[in-house]
Amino acid sequence: MMRYESYWDKLLFDYKLIHSKSVKEIYSDIPYFMNKNVYKQFKYTAGIINNVALKIKQGISLEYKDYREYLGNFQYLDDILLLKRENIPVFWARYDGFIGQDSVFYAELNYDKPCAQRECMVAEEMLQGYKNINEDFTLKFKQGFYGIKEKYYADKPVNIAILVDPAHYEEAHLALLFQEKLKRQDLNFILAGADNFIVEKDEVRVFEKKIDIILRLFPTEFLYEISDFKEILRLFDEEKLLILNDPRDIIMQCKNLYSYLWKLIKNDDTRLSTLEKEIISKVLPYTEPLTDENINFAMLDKDRYVIKPVYGRYSEDVFIGVMHTEDEWIQSLEYIKSKMQEKNFLLQHFKEQEEDISYYYNGSYRIPAKCFGNFGIYLCNNEVIGACVRWNSTYLTSEGETWFTPIGIEDDSVECIKTGLELQSFLDKLVFEAQFTGFNIDEKEYLSLDIGTISEQAFSELKQATVALNKIFIKTRDYVIENLNIFKEILSIEGLEDTIKREKTKEFTFIGRLDWIMDSYGRWKLLEINSETPAGICEATYVEQILEEQYKEKLCNEESIGNMFDKDSNVSNTINVGEDNINYPKVTFNKTSRINDMLVKNIVKQGKKIINDYNIKNPIIGFVSLTYYEDWVTTNAIMRMFKEDDTCRDNSYIYGNINDLVVEDDGVYLYGTKLDFIFRYYPLDWLLDEEDENLKRLLNAINDKVITLNPASTIISQSKAFFVIIYELIKHGFYSEDEMKNIERYIPFTTFDYDELNTNEFVIKPLLGREGQAVQPSYLLRSIPDEDIIFQERIFQKNTGKEGGFMVFGVFITGEEFSGIYTRIGDEVTTKYCKFQVMRSRL
Repeated sequence: MMRYESYWDKLLFDYKLIHSKSVKEIYSDIPYFMNKNVYKQFKYTAGIINNVALKIKQGISLEYKDYREYLGNFQYLDDILLLKRENIPVFWARYDGFIGQDSVFYAELNYDKPCAQRECMVAEEMLQGYKNINEDFTLKFKQGFYGIKEKYYADKPVNIAILVDPAHYEEAHLALLFQEKLKRQDLNFILAGADNFIVEKDEVRVFEKKIDIILRLFPTEFLYEISDFKEILRLFDEEKLLILNDPRDIIMQCKNLYSYLWKLIKNDDTRLSTLEKEIISKVLPYTEPLTDENINFAMLDKDRYVIKPVYGRYSEDVFIGVMHTEDEWIQSLEYIKSKMQEKNFLLQHFKEQEEDISYYYNGSYRIPAKCFGNFGIYLCNNEVIGACVRWNSTYLTSEGETWFTPIGIEDDSVECIKTGLELQSFLDKLVFEAQFTGFNIDEKEYLSLDIGTISEQAFSELKQATVALNKIFIKTRDYVIENLNIFKEILSIEGLEDTIKREKTKEFTFIGRLDWIMDSYGRWKLLEINSETPAGICEATYVEQILEEQYKEKLCNEESIGNMFDKDSNVSNTINVGEDNINYPKVTFNKTSRINDMLVKNIVKQGKKIINDYNIKNPIIGFVSLTYYEDWVTTNAIMRMFKEDDTCRDNSYIYGNINDLVVEDDGVYLYGTKLDFIFRYYPLDWLLDEEDENLKRLLNAINDKVITLNPASTIISQSKAFFVIIYELIKHGFYSEDEMKNIERYIPFTTFDYDELNTNEFVIKPLLGREGQAVQPSYLLRSIPDEDIIFQERIFQKNTGKEGGFMVFGVFITGEEFSGIYTRIGDEVTTKYCKFQVMRSRL
């Protein structure tokens, strides 16, 4: 077996894949996983549409002869329609499918010369044994071809001409691939262009060899470019030659098939069954032939329409209104009008696709991009045998800009339920009851009014992994404290060691947050620990509760049959097709439970535990932060939890600006009140650089004159170097085998030494940075910053946040306990410009 320096070399030599116009962007190895139910929709509806298309092709001269007027005209069309030979099985076909807002749909059907077989084969190899949507694709593809050959030629050796236009490198390279993949002792393949065919003595010959089968990657409407084509058709009709696909498949390739089917639906024509009408109306956009009259509809409402040629290829002359400005649209319509005498166009309703995120490869790095997926649903001998996905940054799949990735199939771990809530209707509740006004961040929406759900399996693993890693973190923290003089510089916490050593509590955190993501394969990965000042507490408690109450109320008012909050409900909207029921939409209202139901109680319980470690009865606690909005809201929410808890009513609470703390010889005061404890929503390391005299003195007062409720030792795990220490301690046998496995499974490799990564794909992070500040993936780096940073293995994320970004699962921990989740959706590096979404667990 040949060895290659890179997988891209293998694609070139094993799959004949060359680069697109954008060098090396044609393929990316970061896979996409389609929801099983969505693929079920594609498979089932493709089967229904294929059956309808076959019926129309077979009945074109009788039952469906009124379809003839929709086919337009091109040279040899009448000759093709007059063929008497039995219809040859459809060797290959590809439907261009898309995931829409309420169902899948097909922009067009490719029966004539479908490509993308290579993409399916690459995906098959890339995901061998792992949720593979294309399992056995190559085998089924070969068997499909061999079956047709054997039906007409038995075991007789045959010559096969693969017909391509050499000017189209995609087809030429596919021909090379087919020649190699379909190779068999009884099959001799010859690559040929239109000029290479001649007919002599009732034989088709190419390079002096008699041809038995023409396997064509050449459009039917351009077959007139082949000399003697009319004679070739005659020989095909007389069963002296086999052409794949059958030229009559142009009947199904013609995009006006959509117009014809919609006419049948509008007329309630009995030639279509009720089920066929229902499926067609869901998955084929409404279409009609473009005329001088209806083009005015497109003129008046561009965002509603798509105009495309009846026999167009490669997205040529396809005009999507929403992609145009008004002036561009007027220019495009003028162009279309000038071409309407030369070729037929159709007018189609625009259907909105789901936007997704995929990583494309630029030759050096994988870069995330918002894009749209064109899912090629591949049929062979009337069976769906696999699928590919081609990504593009716009609705239009452009040959020079698209890229493809491996594609798998799975049950979604995270799904999104559209609530249909309107913020204005309960704004006052959020302001007055939740004391929350952070609806936007710099004019960007912050609150998602939809609700996410996470599968029981994924949620269970997340909780177990959190608890297991917490124990490892505590063990590591204790070792670091014992050797603080060695580790203080590594952690960048010099000057804080005395404050840490004065601490009496052994608790790991008061409230901490572990930021988890799912990688592209759906595996949990922990990016970092926010031990000191975790955001999102108000959102995960008070805001979440109001959002859920509003949704419950909305469902009750609508008398909904499906209620995610009803423990007895598991209702889905289905089309009944016997054993092959398919769901519309893909997300159903399953039974769920609230993840954060214990968060408030656990926060209070953990706070009381730390207070008890210092034996102070009925303490006075100051909740302090800067007046930055997020800090203020979070601090206020935590204080409310204590004030509203019956077991904490004997304590005293005061809330204020950390800059108003006054450090005296006898203690620390806030607005004249002497404090026993402070909860500081303020990083401990910031006190090292403070210019304010009182805050400078506060550092020496902590754990002496006043106790910090969030332990000072949390700064150890807050430092990004904490993961570096963990990986270094692995080398010295510090952890048990199970601990080591959990570390390597869930924590990305983290180091100070770039060379240890053995890859150029990494992320740099400052040791004590927050809110994603100065965190950069390597593809954005121009140089390595001259500061204390760590290098962390880059994790390619699954797009679990369908609001146009990646989802981070901020798992709250109180001490060692899993206590809740604050989910937010944002860019690959999550900053303050993100969106909060409620998350529930599916039962």
